[in-house]
Amino acid sequence: MRTLRLGLSITGFLLLGVLSQLYLFTQLGELDLHRANGYTISADFSDASGLEPGSIVELAGVEVGQVTGIYLTGT
Repeated sequence: MRTLRLGLSITGFLLLGVLSQLYLFTQLGELDLHRANGYTISADFSDASGLEPGSIVELAGVEVGQVTGIYLTGT
């Protein structure tokens, strides 16, 4: 009985650790499982030098999205 309780405790501890790491990877890392719930915003700039598709968009130092495309309007 004692070994069963110890085994369950260790299994629970390891499961909690794996779930914690998965949460941290999705919130702080490159893996983002809920990015599809976003929306598209369009903006007009007089000069878009330095921007390219895939560039990170930040607001107050926090990543909020990425550039999906750049289109020239007019001359």
